[in-house]
Amino acid sequence: MTIEKIKMFLAVYTEGSVSNAAKFLHVTQPAISQGIQALEECLNCKLFNREGRKLELTADGHKFLIHARQIVKAYDGAFRDFTEKQAHLKIGSSLTIASYLLSEFVQSYEENTGSYLNVSCCNMQAIKEMIDSNEIDIAFIQGVINTQEYAYYPLGEFQLLFVASPEYTERRSKEGFVDDFIIRETGSTYRTMFETVCDELNMVPNVKWESTSNGVIKQAVMNNQGIALLSREAVDEEIESGELVVLNIYNQTLSEPYGLLLKRAKADNPDIKDFVAYGQKYFNSLNSSHSLLNE
Repeated sequence: MTIEKIKMFLAVYTEGSVSNAAKFLHVTQPAISQGIQALEECLNCKLFNREGRKLELTADGHKFLIHARQIVKAYDGAFRDFTEKQAHLKIGSSLTIASYLLSEFVQSYEENTGSYLNVSCCNMQAIKEMIDSNEIDIAFIQGVINTQEYAYYPLGEFQLLFVASPEYTERRSKEGFVDDFIIRETGSTYRTMFETVCDELNMVPNVKWESTSNGVIKQAVMNNQGIALLSREAVDEEIESGELVVLNIYNQTLSEPYGLLLKRAKADNPDIKDFVAYGQKYFNSLNSSHSLLNE
């Protein structure tokens, strides 16, 4: 019995199949099958039954699960304590979070923990694909995902505003004027939010610009190209300076939560647990500071 075979057992249990466990551990399917077989021979019992396409624990498998979790937790803890292992995580982030919140957080986390982070920034659709394929360990996302497959930890929310330039706003008063909109790409949470608002208002928007960059969108708005839906963090300075104007297109406050997302199978990883705890503390402090400034 080795720690690698015990981790294979846990991976098959959490991922539900040999093929998914192989992808999770970055090994071949035969290696997983042989590892489980060797473990069953060592323990002199059967650990899994096949139910359709999914593997389910036997009664002995459930008994061993308790021990397996304790063994892996103790092993990982000892390894970290005695090798002073530097945490090295691969994280993802939505573009808005990356633009306005992420760099300061990454700097703070690395300086205070001695860890090292690799960062990938893309839209929500791409982030979810990277989590599913184990290309990243954890991600900052906009919106909420609550399913059995994923663990989600809320951190805060963005206030969203429809904005335009003062010159463009004056043009809107002319009779027969048709608004142009500048929007994010398909797959982004801002695009989904914008389309939801259009549906509720029974509005068919005239889309003039589409971009993957909030910075490009903001520049287009400031150059009188149309109206955009952006976070307050993205446009605060321009609103204060008078370069942008908030439009009351939608009579309700628009906000979007953001948080951390990971596969539930990774939730007990000590490095990831530490990362989540640090993130929650950091953003709680940040949100409290913003609340005091806005009072």
